[in-house]
Amino acid sequence: MSFAARTVARVFSLCAALGALSSAAPATAQDATLAQLADRYRQGHRDDALDRISPWTAERTRGEVEGLLRLRPFDPALAFAAALLHVHRALLGSVSALEYRGQHLAAATRLLLAAADAPVSPGSAGVARRMFLLVALAQQEGLDIAAAHEVVRAGLERYEGDAELLAVLGMTLEAGPSMRTYDLPPDARRRSPDARPGFSVEGSGSRGEWRPFPESTLGEADAAFRRALSADPGLGEARLRLGRVRLLRERVGDAVVGLRRVAREDGSLRRRYLARLFEARAHEKRGDLAPAVEAYLAAVAVEPEGQSAWIGLGRALDLLGRREEAQDAFVAALGLHRERGDPWWTYGRGDLDRLGTLLPELQAALAR
Repeated sequence: MSFAARTVARVFSLCAALGALSSAAPATAQDATLAQLADRYRQGHRDDALDRISPWTAERTRGEVEGLLRLRPFDPALAFAAALLHVHRALLGSVSALEYRGQHLAAATRLLLAAADAPVSPGSAGVARRMFLLVALAQQEGLDIAAAHEVVRAGLERYEGDAELLAVLGMTLEAGPSMRTYDLPPDARRRSPDARPGFSVEGSGSRGEWRPFPESTLGEADAAFRRALSADPGLGEARLRLGRVRLLRERVGDAVVGLRRVAREDGSLRRRYLARLFEARAHEKRGDLAPAVEAYLAAVAVEPEGQSAWIGLGRALDLLGRREEAQDAFVAALGLHRERGDPWWTYGRGDLDRLGTLLPELQAALAR
């Protein structure tokens, strides 16, 4: 089960009372339509609805979606509830079953686009913007960056200037369509100071082919994060990622200033850890190993399970000639008792914290 799926499982147990339970008799498993299951979902019968759509094939799912969209009068709130049901089902699915997850997220996207353009009803007012945010974050959680990019752009066409949507747009541009980034600390003994950052294109279970990271994409990500922060200076995720993007763009001084602000002011332990981790890499990029060691130490103080920071610490200490301390750091990295895991491992999958909070928010908004 994915990290986001575990998060969903935790928050859903707390949100079961958000909708009033219906006394209506459920339809049988054979004849229950998506419209009926979406209605049960928003009435609070979530487990039942999730179980019933679980075995649906891609063909059945597409047919049910089109059937709901043909209903007259069209109910946007019901379509949003159906989209939420499909997102929830996708997040509870196995990460390895990408086709299954894609089936449900494609259904959610189709329903969202139709409902968002319908006349606003009392039941759907204020929901559409957050639904775009939810679907885009769910797509990125599954590493379908291209799909997440398209969804968030569709949201911004309707809600231009929305801070959260701009932040997610920046995340997709930071990662790049159909790619995952591997931003490893530079090895001063093996790489020239002029070496550019890179990305690895996934392929057939391998790490893929190393190519130059497209500067234009990083520049667009920088602009998106700055616009998001201009609209809402309190978006910690946007500030953190802006710092990393500036590091990748070789604007190391600006990166350090922004990352230190996140580490100093942000209430999220995850973001504070990542800010210190990225700051350490920025110092390494400039060849300043002593402040890099200090930043790595600050990172593991915030998150002792941060294996990336322990390894970086050992590496920086080794380059400084502090061999015994370096060995201790490497031993700590290998001997970690993992419960939460290193936040860097899930960084490429977007803002999972916000994804987890959006689900109960939208359940409450659509409950009847």
